Amino acid sequence: MLRHILRNKDLFLIGLIEFFVGVVIIMKFRTLEHPLPPLLDWTDDFGPGLSYVVIGVVTIVNSAWDFWWYKIRSFLIIISIALFTVLTLSFGWDGILSHKISFSTFIFFAMLVFSFLVGMDEPAYKLKGVIDEVE
Repeated sequence: MLRHILRNKDLFLIGLIEFFVGVVIIMKFRTLEHPLPPLLDWTDDFGPGLSYVVIGVVTIVNSAWDFWWYKIRSFLIIISIALFTVLTLSFGWDGILSHKISFSTFIFFAMLVFSFLVGMDEPAYKLKGVIDEVE
């Protein structure tokens, strides 16, 4: 298992950060100061924080046991990219409305870029979920 974690350390790091983002949002939910469009207003509530924790745990388990059938790896990377995109947009928009952009906006943007790069770096057979093409 440690061998898989070391091999999938980028995915493990994404899952760990998703987990801690979810825990922080659960502990300090409703931190956005201004009303946002409904598409972005839900990101700092208790329910989405709990879903961030669940997605983080599933990503950690996926990287620890290195399973990739049924395209689960590409699904988790797409969910991670979507999660950090929505968080970056909602916290960024709130920062623009309050005339002060918080440091968490930059962290979410950095994680968005990192998740995208990890998705680009994954081997094709793991993203396709095909077992026959393993080298």
